[in-house]
Amino acid sequence: MKLIQTGKPVLHINTFFSNMEYLASERLTINAGFMYEDVSTVDDAAFAPRLGFNYHLNDSHTVRLVYSTGKRMPNILETDRDWSYLVRNWDHEFDGRTEGRFFLTTTSPEGLKPESIKSLELGFHGNISPGKLTYDARFFREELTDLISEKGEFFNYDLTNEHNVDMTGFEGELRYKFGSSFEITAGYSYLDSEVSNVFEKTLYSRHQGFASIVHSGKHIKTALTTYSQSPVVGESFDRTDLSLTKDMKLGKYHIAIQGTASY
Repeated sequence: MKLIQTGKPVLHINTFFSNMEYLASERLTINAGFMYEDVSTVDDAAFAPRLGFNYHLNDSHTVRLVYSTGKRMPNILETDRDWSYLVRNWDHEFDGRTEGRFFLTTTSPEGLKPESIKSLELGFHGNISPGKLTYDARFFREELTDLISEKGEFFNYDLTNEHNVDMTGFEGELRYKFGSSFEITAGYSYLDSEVSNVFEKTLYSRHQGFASIVHSGKHIKTALTTYSQSPVVGESFDRTDLSLTKDMKLGKYHIAIQGTASY
């Protein structure tokens, strides 16, 4: 563990990122960029580029194709942990002492690499009835590699980069406005995942969805939203929220007060 005089670990992070947008034609827009990150506790620096194309079929519909990469640097608990316990108030003295360190000290492994993700997305966005019905949908493929999936417990802190997750899925959302006060939104996602570690199975649900209806009054906005997902390791999730938002104006200040009841 790297220590300064106060006993605290030292961590230096250097980050640089860039983004470019190029209008290739009236219908085609190209986005490109990258992020570079260097962390003092990790041997390998992280470089993550991305490239996207947005093609406007017409004034109402757009197709996008995006390839992107990302990195997660191991955090300071994964790279510089020096874990031990000080035990006080022993029942019996030992060598004239009544306190001391537990016999086991757990330290972080060396040589952990950044976690990586590669993502390819084909998306569609537009409106069918101008000003009323809009949609957004995407198909995607994501590959997560060099994952640090172990729990990192006191008696077993053997962290590695040996795990990966492959995901293929779809996400879609519809929004419909009728009149000047009501709006209905619904969304659904499907995810097929292949994991190499049992702990990763607890992070992904195959089916998820939500539906919401919002009424915007003169001073009060009311929203009723329900969420649901298919079971993950035998446990499902369902929730319904009712929210009320009150807008007020006090002098030159605008104040919004919101209350939410969940079931």
